[in-house]
Amino acid sequence: MAAAEKFVWVKFGDMNNEEHAKGQSFNVHCNVNIFLDAVRMTAKRTVEDYARTRDAQLKRFVVELSYEKEQIEAKITRQEREATEEETAAIALLDEKLAIRQKQLEELVEGITKYKGLSGNALTALKIDLLNEGGSKVNMSDEANATKYAYEVLDAKKTYSVVKLDPEGEEQQVELSFSVSADPVDPDPVDPPAA
Repeated sequence: MAAAEKFVWVKFGDMNNEEHAKGQSFNVHCNVNIFLDAVRMTAKRTVEDYARTRDAQLKRFVVELSYEKEQIEAKITRQEREATEEETAAIALLDEKLAIRQKQLEELVEGITKYKGLSGNALTALKIDLLNEGGSKVNMSDEANATKYAYEVLDAKKTYSVVKLDPEGEEQQVELSFSVSADPVDPDPVDPPAA
């Protein structure tokens, strides 16, 4: 394997995030156990950082949307009148956006829980393995591969996905990728008719 071919791409995290969907490159010119530890630590740290940032962003959106909705409702209540069509439409749009943001928060929490147990040293952390593009397990975590170099087990310049193996039975695996719904899109403003 030439020096330029000593890398593979590994996918993990939110597949609707362009950076995560592309994958992270890893050097395969190292022992399999060292390679898997590097993948485990990078995946855990990258996804935790992403989740922390995204969670704060989504919660901020929920607060802002709730505030906008409360402002419209307070205006209606203060003026002791029924809501206009525009106000009713605005409240419905805000409710729709709030529902999407709440769903995104739930999907993020569900996705990040897949990473539970990956912390710690190599002896106490859960085992991981890789899936090739066809979805087949590469079996890097097998004891037979423990003394091999990663480039002996993996194909250069290919893309793999990370899976967490169940300590009870390694046939049970959890793919360490998830999808958070796309952000809501504001409807295009209606252009006034040409005179």
